[in-house]
Amino acid sequence: MAAPDITAPVYIEADRVDIYEREQKSVYSGNVVLTHGAIRMSADEVTVYAREKQLSKVEAQGNPVQYHQEPPGKPVTKASARQMVYTVEDGKLVMSGEALLQQDDNEFRGNRIVFDTRTEMVSAAKGEQEQGRVRVILHPEDKTKAGRESLPTRDQP
Repeated sequence: MAAPDITAPVYIEADRVDIYEREQKSVYSGNVVLTHGAIRMSADEVTVYAREKQLSKVEAQGNPVQYHQEPPGKPVTKASARQMVYTVEDGKLVMSGEALLQQDDNEFRGNRIVFDTRTEMVSAAKGEQEQGRVRVILHPEDKTKAGRESLPTRDQP
């Protein structure tokens, strides 16, 4: 997954917004939809933090929060969790509470998932009080299908 374009404008729709200029923070509530470049996030409540008039962090809560990223030429990434925090500076998306991350046919489930959008590293953990475990489904790429038509046959030089 490619890191988002931090220079792209941020579009937010919600039922309500409270803006705290001194704190460089705005709180959006009610059917919130945030779009930033190839990223789309929907949640019940989203808090946006800025630093020097630039997006620095997004915190979202929902039942669940939905995340969708479709970068050009890359696989679609989808995620859901009760809470998500995206930090622009390091490109990390931290999901907690019934977290799910999907990319292609691969799937990661756990109470807490950290996804580095720059390095594509995924770290998943069960909750401290939970008996459950992290669940991962990985589907290997079928390389025999891709390019099969381009392989020469015995009759071809």
